[in-house]
Amino acid sequence: MRQFPRLASYPPRRPAGVPSSTPCGRKSGSCPQCRQRHAFTLVELLVVLSLMMLMMGFVVPSISGILSAQSVSTALDRVSAMIDLARAEAVAKNTYVWVGLQNAPSGNGGNVQLKLAAVRSLDGTPNLMANGLVNYTSIAAPLSFDGAILASYPTGISTALFSKIATHIDVDNTGTFDMGSVPAAASSESFTVGQKNFANNSSTGLDKGGIILFTPQGQAMLWRAVPNAVAPYASQIIIGVCGIHGATPVQNDPRSGVLLLRGGSGQVSILRL
Repeated sequence: MRQFPRLASYPPRRPAGVPSSTPCGRKSGSCPQCRQRHAFTLVELLVVLSLMMLMMGFVVPSISGILSAQSVSTALDRVSAMIDLARAEAVAKNTYVWVGLQNAPSGNGGNVQLKLAAVRSLDGTPNLMANGLVNYTSIAAPLSFDGAILASYPTGISTALFSKIATHIDVDNTGTFDMGSVPAAASSESFTVGQKNFANNSSTGLDKGGIILFTPQGQAMLWRAVPNAVAPYASQIIIGVCGIHGATPVQNDPRSGVLLLRGGSGQVSILRL
């Protein structure tokens, strides 16, 4: 009689001495009971989530600090670039150029930000208005900086940075002006770019502001004293920038920086710690 080959058993029998891949002897992953044994329990998942939340608590403040530092640094660089542009425009076109810095609401939940704009005279005179008409035009698009504001010492500017400033200038010099503390005798004139008004403001609150005027000779001064009159240029103008969280300035901010503008030459430099 013809014999047929024996069919292999299923599941195949494992050789003696070879351990099973699963407790029941089936192929790994084919047994529902074994799959359940490899799953995470609710307690294990809760422990993992708790650890992740704890780690986020340490990471988020660090990220916030880095972003704040970048905002202040960016504001300092952009303001410096705008001042250089304004001086070059005044000299090249033999006219007057105004640079305005203003703390203003950002429109985002009451947050405050630094706004920057620059305009030049249309007729070459230091008059923002002529015959009742606006006598200026923008030289660049206005800028806004979240997380940074115009500051004055001691609010915002760190003590260490202020000491560094003192090594460069005489901070008690009568020709030195702090943009964060514009004198009360400042001109009441202002200019508007878009929907934002820029003006000198001696307020002690957050709504600080100031206007720098460049002459056709490239000299810089605060737009102050008598409206429509050019006063002697300032020996130095200090422009402080510090960080802000929402509507709260960072006191004695180690990330703060200062722009030092020389009135006679119109040259600007950045001082950081």
